[in-house]
Amino acid sequence: MRKTLRIILILVWIIQIVLFILVAKKNGLSAVTPIFAYNRPQGIFGWTFTITLLLSAIHIIYYRLIASTK
Repeated sequence: MRKTLRIILILVWIIQIVLFILVAKKNGLSAVTPIFAYNRPQGIFGWTFTITLLLSAIHIIYYRLIASTK
């Protein structure tokens, strides 16, 4: 499970970086914002950013804090 989550996390971060570059190159940096508006993610970049942050938080909290104490 740890390897699977780590691989998924790396892939999602790569997708996030590629999306940021593509959107910024095509429409400028103003097209990327707002990532969050009205208390929810906006657009494909906002949703992938949210998923990336959640997976990163799960990885850090579970595998570094909880699993290391067992």
